[in-house]
Amino acid sequence: MKEDNFYSGLKKPKKSTGGESLGEKYYDIILKAPVILFSTLIIFIILNYQKIWEFIGNDVSDGRLFILLCVITVFAAWRAHQSICLAKIDYYSIKEHWRDLLTFIAVVVFLSFSLLFGLYHKIIFLCAIYTIISLLVTINFWDLFLIRFEKQKDQLDYICEKRIQFFNVIVSSILTVLFFLTTILKARNIDAIWVYVTLAAIICVLLVLNILHSHELTYMPKFILWNNKEDDNNNSDFKKLRIGRMSKNKKDIDKIVDTIIKEFKYIFEYIFDTSDEIILKRTLRRLVTSSFGFGFLGYMNFYSIKKSDNDTEEKIDENATEVGLIKINTLHRSLIYKFLEFIYLPITIIVIIYQFGIKKLPKIYKRSKEIIDSQPKLQNKTEFELTYFVIYEEFRNNKYGICAMNLLVNALFHSKTNNINCSRLVLITRESNATFLALVKKIGLKQYRIEEDVKEPQEIIEKQGKGIFFQYSVNND
Repeated sequence: MKEDNFYSGLKKPKKSTGGESLGEKYYDIILKAPVILFSTLIIFIILNYQKIWEFIGNDVSDGRLFILLCVITVFAAWRAHQSICLAKIDYYSIKEHWRDLLTFIAVVVFLSFSLLFGLYHKIIFLCAIYTIISLLVTINFWDLFLIRFEKQKDQLDYICEKRIQFFNVIVSSILTVLFFLTTILKARNIDAIWVYVTLAAIICVLLVLNILHSHELTYMPKFILWNNKEDDNNNSDFKKLRIGRMSKNKKDIDKIVDTIIKEFKYIFEYIFDTSDEIILKRTLRRLVTSSFGFGFLGYMNFYSIKKSDNDTEEKIDENATEVGLIKINTLHRSLIYKFLEFIYLPITIIVIIYQFGIKKLPKIYKRSKEIIDSQPKLQNKTEFELTYFVIYEEFRNNKYGICAMNLLVNALFHSKTNNINCSRLVLITRESNATFLALVKKIGLKQYRIEEDVKEPQEIIEKQGKGIFFQYSVNND
C-alpha cells in the first residue's frame, strides 16, 4: 500500500500544476513582512510619540476618533493575521490571480500599522483608506466564494469552506459600509462621539465573531478521502472511492433522512414511541437541519461515499454515483453554532410537541438520553466516533463496504498526507448485524468493553441484540 494513496484533510502539494499557488508565492512572505515593518513602526513611535500625544490632547474630537481607530486596528490586525494563517492551511493550493497582489499588499501595509500612525493627524484620510482596504478584502472574499472555489472543489472541503467564506463576505461587506459611514460622518464634521463609539463597538464585535467563526470551522476535522489503485495491484475487488461532506441541498437532506429511517428506524421508534414514518421524517428533518447543519444530528457531520465509474480517472466527479454514507462524530464543536442550537432549541421542542404532544415530552427526553448514554464515549478531540455507516442496498455485496472502511482507517492512521490528528476511532454495532460485524473484524477493529456499566434499552436489545463496541487506535497493532 502506498501511504499517500489514502488522503485525509488538506495537504500541501509538493509542487503546483498549472501555475503557481498562493501558498508558494504569498503566505510565507506576508507572514514575515509585517515583522520588519512593525519594527520600523516602533522606531517611528519612539521618535514621534510626543507629537502624537499632543495631537490627542489638543484636538479632542479627532483625538478620540484616533483612539477608537487604534482599538479597531488591533482587532482588524488580529483578524488579518489570522486570515492569512488559516488560508495557508486551507487554501495553499489555490491558484494565484493578479487581484491577490493588491489584497496582499493592502494586508501587509495594514499589519505594519504604518497607516495608523503615519496619518494620525489626517483622520478623514485614514478612515477613507480603511474603507478602501475593507472593500478590497470584501472583493477578495466574494471572489473566493463565487468563483475560485468552484474551480477547485476537489482541493477543498467545499461545503465547509463555502460556509466560512459566506460568513466572511457578510462581515466584510458590513465592515466596508461601516467604515464608509464613518468617513462620511467625519467629512460632514459630525463630532458626536457616541456615534463613533457605537460604530467602533459594532466593528469590533463583528471582527471578534469573524475570528471565532473562521478559527472554529478551519480547525474542525475535514474528511476529504480518496484512494488510488496501485499500478501493480491487480485485485479485482478494488473500488475507487471518494468520501466527502454532504451538502444542505434538498436531495442530500432527503437522502440522509430516508437512510436513517430505513436503516436505523428502530432507534427513533423507541425514542419517539411511534412507527409512523411520516412523523419520524418530519422530526428528523428538523434535527438534521438544526443550527445550520451543526446540530447533534446535523448534515455537516454526514459524508457521502461515491464511486468512480472508471478506475483510470484521476478524479471522481462530484456527480459520481453515491453508494453510501457515513456520519462521524467528534468533540470539535463551534461555540457560535452551539449557541445557535441553544437559541433554536425552543423551536425544536415546539416541533416535537406539535408532532407528539406535550405529555410525551418527558418520555422522549428520557429515552433519547438512554440512547446517548449507551453510545461510545469520546475522551478528547483526537478521538472520533463512526456513528452511521451505510452502503445503499443496491450496491451491497460488491466490496464497497470493505473498501470504504479501508479508506477511512488507512487515511486516519496510515497516511503521511493526513493532517487530521486521530488517535482512536470507535463505533458500536448490534449483534444482529452479522455482515458489519464481519467487516469491522476484517478491517482490524478490535472489540472492547467500556469501564462504566452501560444500560441499553431492553426493547432495542430484544429487537436488534446487544451493542458491541469496537475501536481502532494508533496502538492497534
